[in-house]
Amino acid sequence: MSKPVAGPSYVYISKRLVESMVNRKRASDPKWESQGLVFRFPGVAYKRGPVDIDGNPVALADAAEQAFTDRTGTLEYPDDYVGGRFTLRLHDVPFDHPHWRAAWIVVEEGSTLVVLCGSRSNLIGTNSSEARPPFTASSPLGMWDVLKALRGRKSPPGKRLGLSMDEESAREAAEDAAFISSRLPPSTLRLEEDLDVLFEVLLDVPKVRVPTLQGDREWERVVVGATVFAREPSDWVVPGSGRRGPGHR
Repeated sequence: MSKPVAGPSYVYISKRLVESMVNRKRASDPKWESQGLVFRFPGVAYKRGPVDIDGNPVALADAAEQAFTDRTGTLEYPDDYVGGRFTLRLHDVPFDHPHWRAAWIVVEEGSTLVVLCGSRSNLIGTNSSEARPPFTASSPLGMWDVLKALRGRKSPPGKRLGLSMDEESAREAAEDAAFISSRLPPSTLRLEEDLDVLFEVLLDVPKVRVPTLQGDREWERVVVGATVFAREPSDWVVPGSGRRGPGHR
């Protein structure tokens, strides 16, 4: 890289997801880490590895991005993961318990709605000692628990989010995610801006109709996922952005 520039600042990093992605890549390709990863630490020039990444959330996020380039697509052509620059609303959402909160991201791209959920403790600058819910908001099971709590449902569908979910249950979860997103009070909004985001796709459901305060709205797609990271815009080129055909989903 001929002109090193300062790396972008992160707004959100899921420590669980980036660690899992890096460890899975290490297991499948033991030589991967020694092949020259590029790190973009905030406020300093780009640095090419080796770097001790364990325990360093920013380095882990950079490494996770590079670990799964072959499984990262765009919103138009998704893969297991989707990356891109989105105008998003990030909400700090309380639910079920006065001290339990979720980091809830909403993206409206034309007729597509993206709803991402994660633990509030993953927001950079958040007090890590705050009370946490007894489940992981960014996991398939935890995401359903968040949806259920925010929507006030008493029992989950027969099969849970991301675990061979049947079509009816998947649609119910997508409808809940869209409904909740349409009713979030302004007081929960933490920021609204353009950010680079990488997320894991949990659900991608077509033709979702949602009752809103302004009447019913039908989305062509509702994508539900788990936020891996969100950061200030950079020169990131998403691997799948040059595709001309659909992804495998």
